[in-house]
Amino acid sequence: NISSTKNQKIISELIQTEKSYIQDLQSLSKQYIEPLLKDSTILSSDIIEPFSDNIKSIEQLQNLVFQNLQSSLSAEVIVRRVLFHQSNYNFIFAKNPLITICDIFINYSHEFKIYSTYCSFHVRLTRLLQTNEQFKEFVDKCNPSQQHSSSFQSYLIKPVQRVLKYSLFLEQLLDFPEKIQSKETFRTQKAVKMMNKISRYINSMQELAEEFGQTFEYFRRNSNESFDFNLSNLCAYGEIQWINIYRFLSKKNSANLKSFMFVFRTGCFLLVRDEFSKKNQVKTRMFYRLFPKIVV
Repeated sequence: NISSTKNQKIISELIQTEKSYIQDLQSLSKQYIEPLLKDSTILSSDIIEPFSDNIKSIEQLQNLVFQNLQSSLSAEVIVRRVLFHQSNYNFIFAKNPLITICDIFINYSHEFKIYSTYCSFHVRLTRLLQTNEQFKEFVDKCNPSQQHSSSFQSYLIKPVQRVLKYSLFLEQLLDFPEKIQSKETFRTQKAVKMMNKISRYINSMQELAEEFGQTFEYFRRNSNESFDFNLSNLCAYGEIQWINIYRFLSKKNSANLKSFMFVFRTGCFLLVRDEFSKKNQVKTRMFYRLFPKIVV
């Protein structure tokens, strides 16, 4: 069966690359994060400690996914062997590995939202590599072979690449016309739909971190108020029209004002950006207001 053979290759690649990905996460921790935790002069603890915790959480999640992927396949192989050696198999039911694997992604899809927090770290650390020479020199020393595959930058992008690739793996399992209207197709379509939704979510969080990450960092550094800007707790955000803005802000030129509202589980964050151009360079002035303890 051509489709069955192709499915087996796709599933095998999925499991093998999952194992490699977990090893990459471990290498990132051992080769870079642990040395950074030991040397507090490179990055402040409010950056590296939460990043380390986030990587540990991701590794824990991926280990669960990997174990489930392995067990779904091995269980099917074991049952096949039993069926092969037993003539009476009325009470033995072989697992369908395709359906089982799709169920793994359906059941874990919500857990992949943990990657939204990683997106903010990815953007922040990438920016620091460009602006903090001491940080860049430190991570370069942690890679004495200077191989790109084991560089901090290479490890840093892999979680984002991996979580976006799951839907592509699953979509490959749909390329078989003979399975139209089958149970496998229905379950695979559901898994693809859910993982595509996660991909869109992760992409939007990446864009959000790139556009507003520095604003959130500025607020953390300069405000006496404590507020959790963890993107995994973000319920909704977007540009809003603040009709009576001049009752609160005095600004003659309204064309440059843009208002944004971020609704977190712990409260709301209102941001007004005054974007102005000077010598062909766009700069931003900010006004922000925090509305804590709002139940969402």
